[in-house]
Amino acid sequence: MHGCALVKKLSFGLATALACAAPAWAVPLDGLKGQGLNAIYGSYAPRGDCTAEPRLSIDDSGFTFRANGRVVKSARVEQALSYLGPDYRGISLVFFPFPVSDDDFGPVVMMVNDGERRGVIRLEADFAPGRRADPFQVALTRSSPYSRCAAAKR
Repeated sequence: MHGCALVKKLSFGLATALACAAPAWAVPLDGLKGQGLNAIYGSYAPRGDCTAEPRLSIDDSGFTFRANGRVVKSARVEQALSYLGPDYRGISLVFFPFPVSDDDFGPVVMMVNDGERRGVIRLEADFAPGRRADPFQVALTRSSPYSRCAAAKR
């Protein structure tokens, strides 16, 4: 993300966290297999209608997004472990599905189980000033929230 008040990686250490007003620890994940995230696996779309785009799928290999006739696979993602605060104990999870580099987690924030509702995903844009919006990512964020598709509900 942009600036130390938003996100810092675990590898930056405790000194970085103390220097930031409200850091959110993020760790890179190369795929989701073995991460204990099986409960969020499935297909999601606006209103749970996976016959149309945009939509997304979550499985062992990561996230797959479909919009504007394109398919983008995000195998490497960042999971923000304390984005919701150090005392948070709910079911929501936060990811940065389109990381650009180790210091830039990309312009999209993904909330899984948004608002403590299982099977609801919200994608939000967080574009830096002067940064051009990617039409694919804009289509994904404008169509938010997403619900687990009827056939995939558990």
